[in-house]
Amino acid sequence: MDLYLKTQPQIFSQILKTHGLQIRAKRNYFDAKLKTKLGRIHAMYAVIDGNLYCDLHFDYRIHLFFIGVDYSKTPNAFFSEKLLPSLIEYNISFSIQDVSWFTRKNESKLFGYKVKNAKVNGA
Repeated sequence: MDLYLKTQPQIFSQILKTHGLQIRAKRNYFDAKLKTKLGRIHAMYAVIDGNLYCDLHFDYRIHLFFIGVDYSKTPNAFFSEKLLPSLIEYNISFSIQDVSWFTRKNESKLFGYKVKNAKVNGA
């Protein structure tokens, strides 16, 4: 699922931390992970064109490219149960785009996640 948020990375990082995600600032984006019994919730986010773009998905323990990656059921449940109440509490406006591996905005390549023109300002 792709999220487009009207907030700063620091605020979104704090929200994710309250729900147990471990956050790392990478070169061009933030990487947040929460390990579960079957795999991990994985959020990758960066500021793009003035909005915070977040690729939220679930990686099963064994996955390769799009095989074993859930962009629908598990991320939607995590969003509804955890993130949505926090976004409402912080009064953060957002939009959601349901996507698959093939239709999402970022460029996922064999060598990692790349977002063009992204800026990371600390978590």
